[in-house]
Amino acid sequence: MAREPDPREELGRLERTLGRGFPAGCALRGPESYFRDRALRAVKTAARAAGLELCLHDAAGGDFELTRLFDDLLSSALFAERRCVVIENAEEHLKKDAPLTRAVRSFLEGRRGTVVLSSRSLRADNSAVAALAQAGGELYSFRKLYDAPPPWQPAADPRQTELVGWIVSRGRELGGKLTPERALMLSKRAGSELEALEGALGALALGGGEDLGGEVGGGSPFQVAEEL
Repeated sequence: MAREPDPREELGRLERTLGRGFPAGCALRGPESYFRDRALRAVKTAARAAGLELCLHDAAGGDFELTRLFDDLLSSALFAERRCVVIENAEEHLKKDAPLTRAVRSFLEGRRGTVVLSSRSLRADNSAVAALAQAGGELYSFRKLYDAPPPWQPAADPRQTELVGWIVSRGRELGGKLTPERALMLSKRAGSELEALEGALGALALGGGEDLGGEVGGGSPFQVAEEL
């Protein structure tokens, strides 16, 4: 089976791209919101640093207005030479030959700035993604970290899974210390949601203990952190 890219490597690739200059656009897709959200924050920071007018639209938000999104795509920037139009969770509006897809294509063809598409379920073969790629944009995919040995290495040590490796490295970044054995225990007790695990790791680091992975009794990540 095809091997999907590591989401940590995808985030690093995006950051390197932004460091070289702002792309024509980018699509951020996949089920791991932890990395997708960090990618989106990196894009927004780079857009502000580049002096682009930042226009934010989230189709899942209560204040989303399709007409305002069309206006940002089809009109000229008001406060800067170019715009960065961020469109989140709008795959239902981005079907083939849909008005929004045509507006995205027009924006890209007119070189009025950058379009950023971000969604959990955005398909790689989506028409707007294809238009973005044709204009020189890039696609970044953020899958879940493997919390079990991958299919191509089924007999691997469970302490060497991607999730355990992330817990160890992220715990170190937050000021704590976990062995792979303790990180594996934490993943079994607290689950695999990275936002929740990061909250537990932060709470553990604030506790000041050198070994953050003692015997725990299960429950939510916050209960795990309290027990540790």
